[in-house]
Amino acid sequence: MKTMAVCKATMLKLLMLKAVVWVVVLAVVLVKHSVVVVLSPSEPNVFLNNKKMVWQGVLTVDAYYMEMDMLMQRAHVRESLEMTLQRFLNGLRFNIKGIVRHHIYATMNELLHHAREAESQLAEEL
Repeated sequence: MKTMAVCKATMLKLLMLKAVVWVVVLAVVLVKHSVVVVLSPSEPNVFLNNKKMVWQGVLTVDAYYMEMDMLMQRAHVRESLEMTLQRFLNGLRFNIKGIVRHHIYATMNELLHHAREAESQLAEEL
């Protein structure tokens, strides 16, 4: 009996280690592509937990939107438009987010338009 319990405990530890290694590899791949994703091995769906977030990093607004959209499709995320808009806004760079917050938007296209304008405005200031 003790031997089976030890085997089960060892197998569980190996499975947990394998999950952690997989998460680290996935995080490294995503960071390499300039998108920072916070992952947890106990929660495979990155987007459904409010603590999990995708950030723009050094990507353009359009590239960040495409990456976020692709990740949400792969994770089969079904959420309200308001949640998606909030998630996108929170992931924008601080200076872009500061400008976009002052605009009114009801659709993702409107939010993207304001974010693109803010990005080009900041590029002109440099």
